[in-house]
Amino acid sequence: MMNVKEIVNFSKGRLIQGSEDTIISGITTDTRESCEGKLFIALEGSNFDGHNFAKSAYDKGAVAILTHKILQDLPSNIAVINVEDTLTAMGMLANHWLIKNGIDVVAVVGSAGKTTTKELLRFITCFSGTDKNYNNLVGVPLTIFSLSPKSNKAVIELGSNAPKEIEKLRDITTPEYVIITNIGYGHVEGFGGIEGVFYEKISILENNSDLKKFYINADSDILNRKFFSDSRYDYLKDKMVKFGISEDADIRLLKTESSLSDGNVIDFLFYGKRYTVKAKLLGKHNALNIIAVFGIAKEFGFDDAFITEKISEFKPVNMRGEVSSNSKGFIVINDCYNANFESFTESVDFYSNLECSGKKYLVIGDMFELGNMSDELHIRLGKFISQKNIDCILGLGKMILFTINSINSGKFSKVFETKDEIIKFLNSNLQKGDLVLFKASRGMKFEEIVRGIEE
Repeated sequence: MMNVKEIVNFSKGRLIQGSEDTIISGITTDTRESCEGKLFIALEGSNFDGHNFAKSAYDKGAVAILTHKILQDLPSNIAVINVEDTLTAMGMLANHWLIKNGIDVVAVVGSAGKTTTKELLRFITCFSGTDKNYNNLVGVPLTIFSLSPKSNKAVIELGSNAPKEIEKLRDITTPEYVIITNIGYGHVEGFGGIEGVFYEKISILENNSDLKKFYINADSDILNRKFFSDSRYDYLKDKMVKFGISEDADIRLLKTESSLSDGNVIDFLFYGKRYTVKAKLLGKHNALNIIAVFGIAKEFGFDDAFITEKISEFKPVNMRGEVSSNSKGFIVINDCYNANFESFTESVDFYSNLECSGKKYLVIGDMFELGNMSDELHIRLGKFISQKNIDCILGLGKMILFTINSINSGKFSKVFETKDEIIKFLNSNLQKGDLVLFKASRGMKFEEIVRGIEE
């Protein structure tokens, strides 16, 4: 709990009316939720203005309002705090909540694999942390406000699709530990190119006196060009743990073999000591994130046997590599929560290497937020798929046409106009022993196709 005096002090605000002794039992930005005893933060965006709902928040029990506009007709018994910008003030209050309660943060950053990495670490450690996909400048503070004062550590996912967002999230969370899963073309539209993505992600490490250690992908091309070899970052490198297949990795992946029967069998070296773990998360991309999580879990004092057991128990997060069997005898791999170029090629690569008694179908959709690189990356994806062990490729979307037209290996490939057409095709052709992988950006809503073939 906080009182209004704290809110005023740590948001750098001004109390317009009401008592500074008013107790705040929680924080909300949404009047559709319970507002009883809470501070309502009036956020403003391009399509909404929370200030229009201040009276509604009061009617539903809010005891204080945080605003950057002058509000009229509010009862005199509600505290009103005026700040320069409510979104910025919300972040400042979230940072205060962490400091006040002594909660250390593990931040997970990267172009792909953030949510799975975060959830696996939480599963092993039972730390609090991000729920749903609350990884932006609104979601992260809301996550922090939901943390119990009894929490010692929290695993928080940080996402960005515009410059300076990671920097702002860093200042809110001031993480002691960081995992950078990878750096690639995700959301590249907002950063002007891959180098812009690099500078955005790497800012999580800069100007943070609380940083104790960070785990970073040793195999990333952009990191090898812009970070590992750049003396400007030397001051950070005594806190660095590298994971990957590279020979100089501290946690080095030696071998990963994925099968539908045995899962993912992963051999790796942890500072020279060899380990083998089994996981339900398939593919090399997941193996790399697993060994990073293994390392940071050991950092927090969990023993090898416990970590290994928990890794083997962990199931894929919703629509992120979920495997399910159909009553007709074919197997569905649902990896359609989101997609960028790296996550797409990684998913297709492991899928290509899976053994099956029937045919392999690949159902693909557009990758979003690639800006002026969209044509090129969709074409490169098609050329990549051409080299893989896949029998039938079905596409949906405007940009995926570039991909399908770039598949020149004699495989069956076709662009469909609607999801219903794909569902009809699959239901007519899938047989016992077949595999089908779904991959597309979130906005394509490919889960509707998955449901259509499972009904």
